[in-house]
Amino acid sequence: MGHSSKSASCFAWLFILIWCLGVLVFDTAIGWGVYQNALTYAYAETTGTITRSQLIRGPGRKASQTLEVAYRYTVEGQQLTGTQYRRHMVRTNDRTWTNLHAELPVGKTVPVFYDANNPREAVLHRGLMGLDLFLLWFLTPFNIIAWFGFLYLLRGSPSSFIPDDPRIIRMTDTGWQFRPYGLDWRPTAGATLFGCTFFGMFLIAFCIGMNPSLIFMALAWLAAMLLSCWVATRHTRKIAMEYDDFQKEIIIAPSGNARTVIPLNLFRGCTVDREVKETDEGTQFTYHIAMRWGREGQMTRLHQCTEPEEAESISQWLEKAITMPGGVHVESQAEEGASGIE
Repeated sequence: MGHSSKSASCFAWLFILIWCLGVLVFDTAIGWGVYQNALTYAYAETTGTITRSQLIRGPGRKASQTLEVAYRYTVEGQQLTGTQYRRHMVRTNDRTWTNLHAELPVGKTVPVFYDANNPREAVLHRGLMGLDLFLLWFLTPFNIIAWFGFLYLLRGSPSSFIPDDPRIIRMTDTGWQFRPYGLDWRPTAGATLFGCTFFGMFLIAFCIGMNPSLIFMALAWLAAMLLSCWVATRHTRKIAMEYDDFQKEIIIAPSGNARTVIPLNLFRGCTVDREVKETDEGTQFTYHIAMRWGREGQMTRLHQCTEPEEAESISQWLEKAITMPGGVHVESQAEEGASGIE
């Protein structure tokens, strides 16, 4: 079992490293091209005449293609020849370059954009195209996988309850919060953005093509980012309990409908109650962490687990943290919570 676990871990490390390096290569290539095309926004403008316009196709019936052009233009009395439609060209297998070829027949007078510091550097299209934003969109799912994999290499697979994790036990100005429910906003936003870009790339490519309008791609990016932020906000970690050291109160479900406030002097401890359910799959056990409080021994459920060891661990930690609010853990979290993950 130990040998198998080590082999799986080594394979995961190797796979993630190769994936990250591969994604980095494509990021660098496409990112550099987008940067080069963005630089042309600062180019000056003159007029020129098309002297050559030709489609270059690869092998195969549905092969990718690109456009080769040549044009003459004049800058300060000097006649020059340009051969770039854009500074960075990308082959596609849609009608992007076919349509442009039809719009640029030989002899047509066209705007030419050139670098004022180097007039020999010229293009026929200034700035970005929808294709540039689509390529960044296409790379996004692969980058998200690489990022999560990189975090896995750094942090490993976290256990379900880590008292030192400020995402679960978060310090506040008056005490601390226990937040076991839901996900952290970063992975939630990342997973949502992954879904938007992964499925969106197929939808855009098949329905519109790889070179939609720049405005369309800008709006698509804006919609994906807003949706990711909204989902992250809706499904971020929920607070199960809050301890207020200033008011000496324990607040259960402070943002929920069943909000319960327990004065510290009425707190009697934490217990783990086992609930048994018979299902079609057999007997199912659920372990509820409950607060005992009040003179009559009321019990209020706080959290539930599927493993008894985890429930006991959380119960014991909570009882110690509440009865010893100045304990080792709480003090150690004071600085971490201030600069925590969220």
